[in-house]
Amino acid sequence: TLLDPSLLSSSMNECEELFKELCKENGFWYKIRFIKHTKNFEDLVDESNKTKTFIMHMLGDVDNLGKTFMKIETLDGYIQLSNEIERIICCGIYKGIEEGSNIYIGYVGGDDVYIIAEWDKCLKIYISLVEELKPVTFSSGAVLVKVKEPAYLAKKLAQENEVISKTNKNLPNSEGKDCITFIGASVKNQDIKDVVMYMEKDKEKDVSSFLYKILNIANKEIEKVENGEEWCKSKTKLCIYLNYHYGRLKQRKEDLVLEGLEKYMKDIGSSTKMNDYLYNLKKLKTYISLISLS
Repeated sequence: TLLDPSLLSSSMNECEELFKELCKENGFWYKIRFIKHTKNFEDLVDESNKTKTFIMHMLGDVDNLGKTFMKIETLDGYIQLSNEIERIICCGIYKGIEEGSNIYIGYVGGDDVYIIAEWDKCLKIYISLVEELKPVTFSSGAVLVKVKEPAYLAKKLAQENEVISKTNKNLPNSEGKDCITFIGASVKNQDIKDVVMYMEKDKEKDVSSFLYKILNIANKEIEKVENGEEWCKSKTKLCIYLNYHYGRLKQRKEDLVLEGLEKYMKDIGSSTKMNDYLYNLKKLKTYISLISLS
């Protein structure tokens, strides 16, 4: 909607009220605040945890959109589709924003998105965006950094991960894309929601030292498989190791259940192809890595 130039001299409150009305008229709801002063990236994170908390730079776009646009023969059709995709993406982002969260939207234009927020909030926004776009798929790259890290460098690393997401042909039952790449792993969009859910359930169970050992084992196993070592015998040894040590931990801690660990141990054990095995190891790695950040 084009605004009357005279409105540029209006007060901030008047502009905010106008924006609310425009949202209502066009079927949106109001869930953002106008920024009345400049903020630093430190303001994105929890006040009580600024020295420990990571922020996430996430950027991505819709998959195979160029092929879709090639089928459109008119300028009006091109503009209409571009606007509709942008509208859906904005709705997905707004739905994923938790009340009181501070996020920085680098840009949302057409099908391109660049968001910076505390890492767990950024992942929830990403999941909301992906759900809103279905059945259209979306691929992204992300990077976790401390708030003092230069933004240009973080964005560059996120862009490199986005390229991996767009070109990764090794995901099981997939032609590539439709995934997010960060902390050394590409996770399909249909799985990242579960990874985050299990992380939220298991992060308060005070078993960080045990999970750290499992993470080290998983990283070594991933390195072996990616370097071409035979994986079937290695898988058997890993499953025995995981089941033995998890069983001993449960004996020491009554009523302990790590739902995520049990889920990914089962997936690893049932893997019948190398790509499946490697992917399930990376889901386990992502799940534990996120718990370690919590």
